[in-house]
Amino acid sequence: MRGMFAAHAYFERTAEFIEQYDNPAFNADTATLPIAEFAPMLRRVFAQPHQTIYKSVMQSPAKAGGLRQRKQCPRNAYIL
Repeated sequence: MRGMFAAHAYFERTAEFIEQYDNPAFNADTATLPIAEFAPMLRRVFAQPHQTIYKSVMQSPAKAGGLRQRKQCPRNAYIL
C-alpha cells in the first residue's frame, strides 16, 4: 500500500517521520514512563478552563445570569 504514494512530493519526508516517531510509538519493547509521571502535568492543564463559554458561569453564576432558581410546577415537577 505504501508504494502507491511513492511518487508523491512528500513521500520521503513522511517515511522519515514514520521511521523516527510513529513506529517507535507502537513498539511494545520501548521504555515508557508510568502514568503517574503525567498526573501533575494533567492537573495543571485541567486546573482552570482557558477558553470556554461556561467560564463566566463557573466564576459567578448570579452575575452571569447562568443557573436560575428552580420554580415548582403545579404538578410537583421542577422546571428551570
